[in-house]
Amino acid sequence: EADYVTIPADLGSLDALSAEITSEAQFAEVLLQLETQMREAAKKFEFERAAALRDRIKALKQQDVAGLFAPDRDPAPQ
Repeated sequence: EADYVTIPADLGSLDALSAEITSEAQFAEVLLQLETQMREAAKKFEFERAAALRDRIKALKQQDVAGLFAPDRDPAPQ
């Protein structure tokens, strides 16, 4: 159970997902799972789902670039 991370189904919950990710290793694991799901969806010709997953990956990467793991990050934004 600890080996798996629950990935939200909708794009609106990226903030909740970001709050649950506490380390860069966990972040990398989530990205890997999303990329795997995206490829599987594309293989099954589920292109809309693959595109949604691609967008979630891109949004998470942008949040990381914006300082998701910055040392001075406030864990509870006001």
